[in-house]
Amino acid sequence: MKDIVIIGAGGLAREVKYVINDINKIKLTYNFIGYIISDLKKLGEYDSKDEVIGDFSWFKGKDNKLICVAIGIGNPKVRINISKLLINKFPYLEFPPIIHPSVKYDEHSCEINQGVIICASTILTVNVIIKEFSFINLLCAVGHEAVIGKGTVIN
Repeated sequence: MKDIVIIGAGGLAREVKYVINDINKIKLTYNFIGYIISDLKKLGEYDSKDEVIGDFSWFKGKDNKLICVAIGIGNPKVRINISKLLINKFPYLEFPPIIHPSVKYDEHSCEINQGVIICASTILTVNVIIKEFSFINLLCAVGHEAVIGKGTVIN
């Protein structure tokens, strides 16, 4: 199993944890470590405070251990900025695509890049490209030859 942390601690971050839990029901893949946020002083009323393990400094000194990261923040600009910051500061982190087991797609013709998260009951047909750090929420349908740009959020 790979250790994984989720960036963010709000509702979308909890949805990402839900996807990870469902992946683990099919095949134990990820060991959820906790949520990481950029500024501990900004924890909100609805954030998952009990599972927040720290801010970005938590990654320091962990370059000898494989750590997977999922970005559980819905704002496209923030998703892209955080991905750039983390890749530049901590190049050893892995950003696997997180795909709910119920997602239907043509594995042979679709391209799903790093940091992509695809939620339950989504359908991608053929020749779909999903660029880095995009997020596709529940029950979305993406047709043939679509290109979903970097950091895009589809609800």
